[in-house]
Order: sequence, then C-alpha cells, then structure tokens
Amino acid sequence: MHARPFGGADRPASDPLGHPDRPDHRRPGDHKADQIAASIKAQNKYVSKEIDANADELAKQIKAAEGS
Repeated sequence: MHARPFGGADRPASDPLGHPDRPDHRRPGDHKADQIAASIKAQNKYVSKEIDANADELAKQIKAAEGS
C-alpha cells in the first residue's frame, strides 16, 4: 500500500489527519492562523474607514474651494 502524505494506509485520503468522525477537527496552528487573519482584517477595516473619512473630507474641501 502507498504511503499517503500526512497519514498512513489506515487513514482515508479525504482526511489526512485521521479524524473521519470529527469533521470540525483542526490542525495545530489553525487557531493562530485564524487570529492573524482576523487581526489583518480588522486593521484593513480600520484603514479603509480612515481612507473613506479622508476622502469625504477632501471632497468637502474641493466643493468649498469650487464654490468660492
């Protein structure tokens, strides 16, 4: 029998960690990866809001200058 990546012959190919009864099983490090992804998304959301606020302020200033 051929050796499978991350598992032996007794593990199904669809589950390299050998937990067919636990579809929610996560590999070590997944939680950390989720935390990092959430942190990046939060920072991106903050930066996006700042950019939108700056763009709104710039548009307001341009309209004021055009009206003068």
